[in-house]
Amino acid sequence: QHCQMQLLTILEENFGNRLELSLTDLRGVKKDALTYHVHEQDLYLHSVYTLDFDQQVNLVKKLREIYPRAKHVAGGPHVNLFPDQALKHFDSVVLGDAEETINTIITDAQRDALQQTYRQQRPIDTNQHPFARRHFVPASSTARRDTISVGKDNKYSDLRGTTVVFTRGCPYSCAFCALPAIRSINPKMRAKSPENIEAEIEYLKKEYGIQALSIHDEIGIPLQREHAISRLEVLAKTGVIWKGQCRVDGITPDLAQL
Repeated sequence: QHCQMQLLTILEENFGNRLELSLTDLRGVKKDALTYHVHEQDLYLHSVYTLDFDQQVNLVKKLREIYPRAKHVAGGPHVNLFPDQALKHFDSVVLGDAEETINTIITDAQRDALQQTYRQQRPIDTNQHPFARRHFVPASSTARRDTISVGKDNKYSDLRGTTVVFTRGCPYSCAFCALPAIRSINPKMRAKSPENIEAEIEYLKKEYGIQALSIHDEIGIPLQREHAISRLEVLAKTGVIWKGQCRVDGITPDLAQL
């Protein structure tokens, strides 16, 4: 949900009460009951992954029958790899990060002038945009137990936690991953500044009582030493317990201790 809430936060900041924004959380809903949970909207934004592509296509087909005037825009890893396939089922596709193109999409939709393809035109500095606000979903969906548990009877299982993303991208070229295929659009890793990371964590602590974070970055501890140190120091400063994935070939004993 993180990327969806990020885009909704940007739209809320740029359009204010001129838009009615909502996020439909279909996790845990049976496939034959999905449409019962989707309210009528003028425009639906879909984040599409390969594993749920067929389910998303079936959902869009059913929604078109119920709400025939609505438009459907798709982005996400699968769409970036297979845009022509996606365009057979969605009205528009978004290639690359959508922080800046999302405003154009909304403006075009309001003029009934949606383009088939929207492409990120330049590298996006994530620090120029607000972090994802969480009020688009119930608090129980944001703060929950067992976020960073790693086994039975784990001592962290009772902590109130949530997921975050502080860095986008990855410099490696694993065959199973979509990121290398879209590196022409986003050639570099994009990280939030320590100041913005701290602000986001403090917001989560204040609004949701967050005690723990599951960091969903591709590489949770930055590869550049100075970035890794500043990241680890700000996490320590906020006092949260956290977990994240990283490569071990960049971890030194002093970084592990920090």
